[in-house]
This record gives sequence, C-alpha cells and structure tokens, in this order.
Amino acid sequence: MRRSGAIWAWREPSGQKRSKSFTRKKDADAFRNEQERKARLGELWDEPSITLAEFWDGWVERYEASVEPTSFCRRIATKRHLSTLMPLRVDEITPALVEDLVAAIAREHPRQAQYVLQTVKMLLRAAARRGQRTKTDVLALKPPTYRAPTRRFLRPQEVETIASASSESGLIRFTALTGVRWKEISGLTDAEIASDDTAIVIHREITKTRAGVRTIPLVREARVILAAQRLARPHDCAWLFPAPGGGKWGYSNFRNRVWKTAVTKTGHEGLRFHELRHTFASLMIASGCHPGVLKALMGHESIKTTLDIYGHLYPDATEAAIKALDAHLDAIDAAAAPSVPHDALSQIPQTRMGRAGLEPATLGLKVPCSTS
Repeated sequence: MRRSGAIWAWREPSGQKRSKSFTRKKDADAFRNEQERKARLGELWDEPSITLAEFWDGWVERYEASVEPTSFCRRIATKRHLSTLMPLRVDEITPALVEDLVAAIAREHPRQAQYVLQTVKMLLRAAARRGQRTKTDVLALKPPTYRAPTRRFLRPQEVETIASASSESGLIRFTALTGVRWKEISGLTDAEIASDDTAIVIHREITKTRAGVRTIPLVREARVILAAQRLARPHDCAWLFPAPGGGKWGYSNFRNRVWKTAVTKTGHEGLRFHELRHTFASLMIASGCHPGVLKALMGHESIKTTLDIYGHLYPDATEAAIKALDAHLDAIDAAAAPSVPHDALSQIPQTRMGRAGLEPATLGLKVPCSTS
C-alpha cells in the first residue's frame, strides 16, 4: 500500500487495483493500518459488525445487477417483512428470531414466508462472504410447507358470468381470450398492439421473463373488446385497461375493488385472477393446440413447464397421435401403390413393410429352402 497525496492506493490479492481518498492525514493513516492488519490476519479477520439495515443497502445494489428486473422487484418486496430484523446487528440474528418471523408470516401467506426465509439466508451468506460474523444455524432452517392452490379451468359461460358481474368486464374477457399475466394486461398500451389489431406484442418491460416476450394473435371476440375499450377509456389515457381515474391498475386495488366482488357475486369465491390464464390454455387445448404452440403463447421458459401444468388436459393425445400416424401411413401406401387390377391387388398380403423409409418387400419372389 502506498500513499499519494491524500489518496491511498493498493492492490487486492486478486490483482485488482484499488484506491481511496481522504481529506485528513490521520484518517488515511488509520485506513492504512486497518488494511494492513486485515492482510496480516487473513481469514481470521472480522469486519466491524453492522446492522442488517446497513448491509441491505449495499447488497441490494449488487443483487440488482445480477438478476432480472422482475426477480429483483419480488425480492425487494420482502423487505417489509424484515422490519424486526433490520435494527439488529448481523451477528445478532438468531435461528429462533428468524423461525418465529417466518412462522408468523406463514399463517396467512406460506408462499411469501418461504420467500422471506430465502431472502434472509441470501443476506447472511453474502454478509459472511464479506467478513461479517453470522449465526450459521439460520441456514439450516427449513421453509414452511406450501401447497399450491388447485388450478381451476372455467367454461366460457362462467367467464362471461363473472365479467358481467364486474365493473371491468372487458379486462376480464380479454385476459381469458389471450392468457396474459396480470402484469401484462395491466401494463398494456397501444404500443403493444399490432398495426392491424390482429395481435398483441408483449414487450420485455411488461412481462415476467425473457420467454414472456411473445406475439399473441387475437381471436375475433378479443378484437371487438379491444376496439370497444379504446373508445371507452379516458381521452389521452396511455393504458388500454385503465383504473377508473385513468391511471394504471394496481393488483391489490383491482383484486379488492373488482375481482373479489365479482367472483363472490357469482358463486366463485376464492377464485384467483390467474385462473383466467389457465382457462385460456384449456380452451386452446380443447381446440387442438399443439403443446409447442401453447408454450409460445403462454410465454413459458420450457415445454416441461407447459406439460407439467397442462399435460393432464391432453387425455386422448396418445390415441389421437396413433390414429393420425395410421392415417398418414395409409396415405403413403395409397400414393405408392402399383397400378394393378383390383383382383390381383386383393391377393397381395396386407403389409406395411413397403412404406417409405423401410426396405420394400419383393412380391412374388420364391426363395428355395435348403433341406440340408
């Protein structure tokens, strides 16, 4: 480490050059002594203990640079559950404190409790890597049990009933006809509509993942809803499905003011808005949509996701595939059949060994058998 004016410069073990400036010489000397002591102690060095709140600010900046925007926003949302831990030093956060916090959240929101525990573990691991003492037993805590809600697939008549009972019927119908996520439908603007109004183009800014960037063709009924919505929204409003004041809908606001009221009125209490997306998928499957096409329309990262969620809706897929293969092979046979009289054709054994891709059978050839 060397001093140049009011700046101390040094090189990290990794070879990276670092420097730090000071206004007072005694501060620079204190910093140098601290760095040299740290170098001598090596792995025995402990950083001065700080609170979780102090560590959070720096960690957030580093985390934001390493993940997708949607993942970052979801992680940051857990901060409101960590208010009891934020004033504590990192080394004061015990397994009992974290376990009690997670259990309290899990009584109402088990999935959110899992995410909070995951965030605490991420923070403590990052703090340990930066020289903070932590209670490693926290990392051994098991997440609370979470049972995913049973998916429900609505019939078109049920969607219509719920939409008619709500103040946002267009939004509900349009979602069921396109399979868009909440973030996508609430953030939809004219910029996402194709020039001829035949499709919506979901851009990266309003979707969950890179796979969510996709084009969704619009059925006739969806185009009618879109045209009506453009006329009904306030003048100069950016959103295609705005809140009553012309602004963008927030999910909690929509759920409490619109969705819960409509599903309760129609006897579907407890139904989630996300079921409209599942309903779109089920309608596409009933219409004969191929799983690969459905994956693209839904914006899934992998075909495995599509089949894990909706595979059971293809109960006759195997039988239908075999029948389609039979029909295809029969068509090949018919196209390749020789021009022979009908009577002679009836004498030929019915075999499929003559199909394209397989060695053709030689008809009428007698091969003598050896008796020796």
